Amino acid sequence: MSERWRKVGEFRNELSLAVGLTDAVTGGQPVGDVDVTITGVDEQPVRNRSGYYLFFDLPAEERTVTVDGGEQYQDASTPVDLDPSSHDPGEATELTLEPTTAYQFPAGVTRVRGTVFEKQPNGDLVPVPGADVSVVGHTRTVRTNDAGEFVYYFDVENVDVVHADTDNDSTTPKVRVYRPGGSDPEFTFDPDPSDSQSGFSDSFPVEVGRLTTHDLVYEP
Repeated sequence: MSERWRKVGEFRNELSLAVGLTDAVTGGQPVGDVDVTITGVDEQPVRNRSGYYLFFDLPAEERTVTVDGGEQYQDASTPVDLDPSSHDPGEATELTLEPTTAYQFPAGVTRVRGTVFEKQPNGDLVPVPGADVSVVGHTRTVRTNDAGEFVYYFDVENVDVVHADTDNDSTTPKVRVYRPGGSDPEFTFDPDPSDSQSGFSDSFPVEVGRLTTHDLVYEP
């Protein structure tokens, strides 16, 4: 054997955690710049061909997986126990990423975009960041960004789609709208999620397969 080749030790990496990410809208892998980290761990994960983020040789401790969703996804996190006796490294930890207002929705998605405003005594409208927006009958809740903007999307069932006027004007051509239970979706919005008494609501037509723009306004 040449003197240039010497044994310097055994190299072996043991899988500690696999993290899988799913785009909540498409059900596929996220697009754009997404970063996955673990608290207290400086090393970057290895992403395999299947899209999983792999971490190796981590201490058997409780940690938190954090996802920086970049511009198109909301950040997400989840606690993990890296003790092999309670966690199978081969079983991936899955996180679903919800879109931000900058997300590029595929064509045909039913969605509503708008801003939550607080109406001032002088009539001015002030955007409200950090407000929760949800829809009665749906489990999804979104939060307004720093500019008070939100986007809410629906998985629409055909049974809830009807042809109707959107502005109570009989001369306006009817469009396909989403009316679960025969009524327009009821949006509820909470300017202060820490205060259970601060909720408001608003119902309006939502066109199917298109973007509906509608602002939510409240007066304190």
